[in-house]
Amino acid sequence: MLKILKQKGLVFEIKENMLIDVYNLQKLKKIVQNKIIKDGPTHIREFAQILNKSRNSVYFFFDFLDKINFTKRIDDKRILVNDKIDC
Repeated sequence: MLKILKQKGLVFEIKENMLIDVYNLQKLKKIVQNKIIKDGPTHIREFAQILNKSRNSVYFFFDFLDKINFTKRIDDKRILVNDKIDC
């Protein structure tokens, strides 16, 4: 079942045993987009505070966003590379 959801683009694997559905991924991308547009390049710890999540889980999320070319890591900050929210 999970394999089918992944193939249809309804669920994405952030890392092993860490999944996100398309709806929540789009919501999180919008939060990231708004923050970076407003404040410029941003540290992961700032997003961890905004999302009320651990820095570690946010780190894996940003690695995924980097991998899909939505953000890019420069030193210890993230910049927006692509403003497309749809998955």
